[in-house]
Amino acid sequence: MHLLVTRPQPDAEDLQRKLEVRGFRVSVAPLLDIRTGPQRPIPSRPYQAVLITSANGARALAQHPARDRLLGRLTYAVGPQSRAVASAIGFEKVVEAGGDVSAIIKKVESELDPRRGPLLYLSGEETSGDLEAVLQRREFEVDRVIMYAAVPEAHLPPPVTTMIKRRAIDGVLLYSRRTAKVWRRCISADGLDAYCGHILHFCLAAAVAGALPETWVAKTAAHPSEQGMFDLIEQSRAIFAERQSHGQ
Repeated sequence: MHLLVTRPQPDAEDLQRKLEVRGFRVSVAPLLDIRTGPQRPIPSRPYQAVLITSANGARALAQHPARDRLLGRLTYAVGPQSRAVASAIGFEKVVEAGGDVSAIIKKVESELDPRRGPLLYLSGEETSGDLEAVLQRREFEVDRVIMYAAVPEAHLPPPVTTMIKRRAIDGVLLYSRRTAKVWRRCISADGLDAYCGHILHFCLAAAVAGALPETWVAKTAAHPSEQGMFDLIEQSRAIFAERQSHGQ
């Protein structure tokens, strides 16, 4: 199977290596360009925990002047990549929430007390799920600091466009609802709608799949995590290999 990775860099390169080790052919077309821009101030407050919903938020903190005073705080990371980056930049107590924003919300609700101090939420300009508002309704005080912007691409790289027209791409990995929307727009902008019927769209969650046309083939991971995606792709590879062996 030939897979297309759409994650931003450097996550795309890391995912490409993991898939190639598993025996897949992989091309990369990041659909979001991560830009940090000027650093925004982080209030000096007694936060009981730091919430990180993407590895990009942790990376943006690495050079921030507030970094050192935050490293001792309990940190909730959305998944294994954000946990790994948070640990790499020096956070000492990192809890992996389980794959999506709702998992972080559940962790915070079950393990923290609103009366014990505010929460610091490091985010991008656009977010999936309203973590801040949900926790505020649960009586938590949340300071959201925007650490980066994810700028969408308007078109796919020409080599990828060519591969799609040649039906050389068997599957595309989509890790967020926003990425799925950008993928759909790029497909239309590049005149590729007619070629998407045979492409398998591997989606991290049902909300991601819901951003795609109903006529496209979308498969959703049983668990919103990288391992959940790998399991989903492996299942499809077995079916794909069987069809290939029968000349379908």
